[in-house]
Amino acid sequence: MVDRRKSSNTINAMSSSIQFSIDVNSLNNALTSVKQLISQSVAIPAYSGVLMKVDGDTLEITAADGEGNSSMTIALPIVKGVDGKVLIAPRPLSNLLSSIASTKNESQIEVSVLDTGDVAVESSGLAPYTFRPMTATFPSPVTPSEFKENVNFKYITDAVALCRKATSRDSASMQIVSDGESVKLNSTDGFRLASAEIPDAEFGDFTGVLSLGSFERIAKLKPHRISFDPKTKSITFANNNTVYSARLLAEPFQAVEV
Repeated sequence: MVDRRKSSNTINAMSSSIQFSIDVNSLNNALTSVKQLISQSVAIPAYSGVLMKVDGDTLEITAADGEGNSSMTIALPIVKGVDGKVLIAPRPLSNLLSSIASTKNESQIEVSVLDTGDVAVESSGLAPYTFRPMTATFPSPVTPSEFKENVNFKYITDAVALCRKATSRDSASMQIVSDGESVKLNSTDGFRLASAEIPDAEFGDFTGVLSLGSFERIAKLKPHRISFDPKTKSITFANNNTVYSARLLAEPFQAVEV
């Protein structure tokens, strides 16, 4: 957490008067999902935090990896929200939410930013818990301008599982080829080659490399909307409430033939 010796003025400059009520399990599950992107050591302090943003009746929770190659945003419905945003260290809040969920039948909590700049979490029957938000500025996540809707990614889980067999710890990445008709995945550890095709899933004409971790997150997401930005080399996958963006890696991928 941020050093409490910092002034309240500094804290207030980095957050706004966010306030919302939400189901404790929904918030905890979202935090658990997005914080998987956060690495143990990051060069940019903001990448060690999670951004919570209220817009109308929706709470958006966003995290990104330490190199800015991928980000994930989960949108959740809330009750009586006040628009604003705040950057937090996810572990203290996640631990608190897990404790509340395991000890109380009441599942609703209220989160707000106090005049002091502290973030307060309140639940019926428990004393308010407060902590300081982070003072870093969170980089803006990728925001695709246009999605290709109703993309058929029914076979992506099987395709990723197949290609995973031909990856190694030294080369945990896969090649993605979108040719206008389908998406092909290739992987190799230098000795074996695995290739899988996802029909009717094309969303552009390009070839690039993504990490195995990105593909496994995509498979769990079960997306039906996809966008590719040729300027940033970013692919964005989305389902009803989650958006995951990943940039194509610059590393080369050896030529493969099927």
